[in-house]
Amino acid sequence: CSVILQFARYLNSIGREYINFNVAMNSTMEERVIKAQKSFAAERDQTEINPPRLYGEFFRQGKDILQEYTNMRVPFLRLLKDIGDMPKETLLSEGGMTATQRSNATRPFLKVKGIKAVAKKHDWVNAKGGINTVSVMNYVINLQLVCKDVIHFFSGMRDGEVFNLPFNCTNIETHKTRKHARILGYTYKYTGNKTQGAWVTTEEAIGAVKILQDIARVLQCYANVTISKRPKKDENICSLLLSGAYLRDHAGIRTSKPDGSAVTSKVIIDNPLYDIERFRVVEEDMQFLEEFEPERDWRKSEFAVGNVWNFETHQFRRSMAVYSQQSGLVSIGSLQTQLHHLFTETSYYYSNNSENCPFDVTDVNHIAHEYKKRKTEADFAAYVKDIIFSNETLHGTGGRYIENNVKPNLPPKAEWILVNRQETEEKFNKGEMAYSKTALGGCGSVAPCNDKLTRNWLACFGCESASIKVSEVNEVINNQRDLVDSLEPNTVEFRFENSQLEQLIVKAERLENTENL
Repeated sequence: CSVILQFARYLNSIGREYINFNVAMNSTMEERVIKAQKSFAAERDQTEINPPRLYGEFFRQGKDILQEYTNMRVPFLRLLKDIGDMPKETLLSEGGMTATQRSNATRPFLKVKGIKAVAKKHDWVNAKGGINTVSVMNYVINLQLVCKDVIHFFSGMRDGEVFNLPFNCTNIETHKTRKHARILGYTYKYTGNKTQGAWVTTEEAIGAVKILQDIARVLQCYANVTISKRPKKDENICSLLLSGAYLRDHAGIRTSKPDGSAVTSKVIIDNPLYDIERFRVVEEDMQFLEEFEPERDWRKSEFAVGNVWNFETHQFRRSMAVYSQQSGLVSIGSLQTQLHHLFTETSYYYSNNSENCPFDVTDVNHIAHEYKKRKTEADFAAYVKDIIFSNETLHGTGGRYIENNVKPNLPPKAEWILVNRQETEEKFNKGEMAYSKTALGGCGSVAPCNDKLTRNWLACFGCESASIKVSEVNEVINNQRDLVDSLEPNTVEFRFENSQLEQLIVKAERLENTENL
């Protein structure tokens, strides 16, 4: 586009008398070309999706870091308060704290079970047995950033939206017998004005908010702000991410971070609380990226095998939308369990064909709209992996059609995706095609399925849109056996569930016999 624009400008500057035709180039046309160029670049270089292994690794590390704080919460907050109460002269004197002060500040803290190992890990105790205040304050700042990352991970919020969260920003309510947690804040994107927003989230994000509130309660007395649900007009509202600079400046602590505040960088791996070696890209991650977006040369990019994955907050936004739309997108096993089957609560609210959000979504780029935008992308990727290029034989009416009419003439996967992605995604978007993962495999029906509501797995065997896999059927049989074993014999529930189990076993045997022919 830029080359075309420059060439058109050049022709327009020459004039009709030299080139013998008019060039329709004015300010309006230039704006349209520039807009098209930006739109194309955005689609071509869109934010990376986190590979499932790295996605799960980030979750595990974030969870462990927050749990480490939780295990020492009370003594650590007491230590933080003691540091703030120490006179500057004592903290900055050449000999550090006096023996009495050092004893009062450290003895209760270091006697807590397991605290010595944590103190040694983070270098909180100096050579004289006193408190290393610089290390403590750096830990506080980095802990705040981990909490911020976890909020991004479980809400899909933007960077500025998390930084601007007020102290009281959570709400848990019951809606149709289900409990839902929300983060209440503000958005400025595109409107330029402060607009209220709400993001459905999970208990992990609420836990991160509570840790930030713990820290803010200690810092607020040095920041001249008020923690109040209904502050007065002349009161300064306390921010959730209250800067550690307030305590640093009060105590005269010189931290390694220049301003002592929460770093505004979106690059997460700069945080020393993470073990970045566990974020290195391996071949498994590369294969996922190449399957998901073969148009991109991943092996020659900054995300090549061996490099540390450069986590950024907006990646969580896209990953959350894609994975939640199609939790069957990849074989991620334990990740699904750890992430509560990929954000059950948020997808319950935001996904298509599910319950609508009961609150206003005024920002046109709220995460709810991201879910909708990413649905066709997620459906297509899952359809390609689970159906078109499935390594397992497909059964059922829909599956046999793919086996007989599509698979025999398949080109290489990357080539097929490049040729068919746009057309197939358009069909998904228009409702001409559909794909959803089922317990027995997948379904291509564009109409709602009533049998899912009653957990009637047997209905899939007679559905013309069903693609059935023997491995999935066997998994359902194993789960059904566990259910039957848990029921009291001779009850109505036992007889019904046992009948379902027997019929499933018969169906599975027929499928296996068909494969062995």
